[in-house]
Amino acid sequence: MRLPSVGWVVLSGFAVLILAAYVLDRGIFIGSEVQSEPAPLDGRKAEYVYTKHCYYLHFTRIDELRTSSTTDDRDTDRYVCQMFSR
Repeated sequence: MRLPSVGWVVLSGFAVLILAAYVLDRGIFIGSEVQSEPAPLDGRKAEYVYTKHCYYLHFTRIDELRTSSTTDDRDTDRYVCQMFSR
């Protein structure tokens, strides 16, 4: 069965729409940031705790995923956020 060229355009557009809905339902990665906070002091020199936040775009919201905190900013930078949130 041969579809006319308009049929292929409509079918392709529908496929793109379904794919976009699926990706936004799962949540697509849109960015990350590393935040530092001073650690509680107990008489020692001041240390900082670093946490990486990954942000994901969904249909109705932007989700934030926090990673574990470390005292070394290089360990935090090595963590790679997933492409999809679930």
